[in-house]
Amino acid sequence: MSCASRGRTSRGTPNGRKKLLITVDTLCNAREEAEASGFAYFNDMTRAARALCAYLSNAKATAEDAHIPPSPAVLSARASLARLKEAGRTALSEVEGKALLQEIGVDAVTDRRVHSPEEAAAAVLALGEPAVLKLVSPDVLHKTEIGGVRLGVAGEAAARAAYDDILAGARRLAPDARIDGISVQPYVTDGVEVLVGFTRDPVFGWMVTVGLGGVFTELLGDAETRLAPVSPQVAEEMFRKLKGFALLDGFRGAPKADVAAAAHAVALLSQFAVAAGDLMSEFEINPLLVRPKGALAADAVVVLSPEN
Repeated sequence: MSCASRGRTSRGTPNGRKKLLITVDTLCNAREEAEASGFAYFNDMTRAARALCAYLSNAKATAEDAHIPPSPAVLSARASLARLKEAGRTALSEVEGKALLQEIGVDAVTDRRVHSPEEAAAAVLALGEPAVLKLVSPDVLHKTEIGGVRLGVAGEAAARAAYDDILAGARRLAPDARIDGISVQPYVTDGVEVLVGFTRDPVFGWMVTVGLGGVFTELLGDAETRLAPVSPQVAEEMFRKLKGFALLDGFRGAPKADVAAAAHAVALLSQFAVAAGDLMSEFEINPLLVRPKGALAADAVVVLSPEN
């Protein structure tokens, strides 16, 4: 038995609502054709029913948010992204990604791009010790996998050594990557790390996921996902449903994190994802540092869509 459901069509009903089509066909064996046409395909009726219930529940929860027009800042950021795509870019470097976040209205960790060991040493002294040094390359999205990040760098000699080590590792492990320097930024430790990720489903559109930062979302499966856009209220509810929410709520005497600020950031980012549409294929902030006052993006991954 198979079930195909469509949550989005090119034409709506007279009252503006989207059409939903469900078919049951015991002889159908055309998953690829159905999915290519924009239909969600299930070979199990129970799974199909659960997915449909989840979709309708999310759609109801976000119906009002979907009609909120994007802010001028979000539209400006979309225009910036469109120009980069027109220039042939396929991904943004972390520095460019964080600049995009700031244009949207989401705070990001201050950084300074340097191009020599001496500049790295000067930047560490200027921004404050300890510091973080990161490879800047639109071709290397996961920098830690090639040793492209150094934490807790203190002193001029350590800064010079970290600069040289990062470049040497990148040239050895990613020889074809374009390198745009090294980013030096303060080592921010007074925040709880959370992940905010966006993926574009071919049927349902942009989905937003929040979870514990670093690798914990993948390891523990502690995440909440909704259809974008979401309001600050829905975003805060997503955080509060995490099993690890206690870490944000003053676990073992730690200061409580500013969950409202994190929720506001997630709402803005979800507006941007929807406004960007098919300009992007992936968008992630990991980590977003939720501090006692405010939230700060420490890294950003933005992958542009190959579609024209």
